[in-house]
Amino acid sequence: MRRRMTTTLTTTALGLAVALSTASPSLAATGTTAGERVATPGASAPEQCQTIDFEKAAVTPLATTGTTVRNRLTVTGQKPAANVRVTLVPVVYIKQPDFWEITVTGCSSGIGLPVLTPYTATFDFTGSLGRCGIEVAGATRRQQFDLAGCSSLLAGAL
Repeated sequence: MRRRMTTTLTTTALGLAVALSTASPSLAATGTTAGERVATPGASAPEQCQTIDFEKAAVTPLATTGTTVRNRLTVTGQKPAANVRVTLVPVVYIKQPDFWEITVTGCSSGIGLPVLTPYTATFDFTGSLGRCGIEVAGATRRQQFDLAGCSSLLAGAL
């Protein structure tokens, strides 16, 4: 039974890949690099994404209900062009880390004038995400926020 299911899944995946490659070579492309998105039919240009720098990051509590705390991460900085859309993207983990990484990502499509433009991006979350908090990751710097009081526990252990 297990072997038959594996064969069926493999055949289905192979059939899908063949169907995609015949329908549109751009949809079946697997050679995209991290940060690139595959073009969709009718779209003007594929979106290019990369990690960008930030100047300031702050976490502010929004509301507390019982034992749950809602927080907002606000990140500001200069984006490299006016057409860059800045988002805060949490990394996906299998196991909860001490500090949950949130990457500052800038995405653009088409050609934009290389003019530094101020940006503000926000990300709302519940609790501390990581066991201790979050870590904002930009292109050249990182900043940690200890939201669970881990640093005071570590300092007391020394």
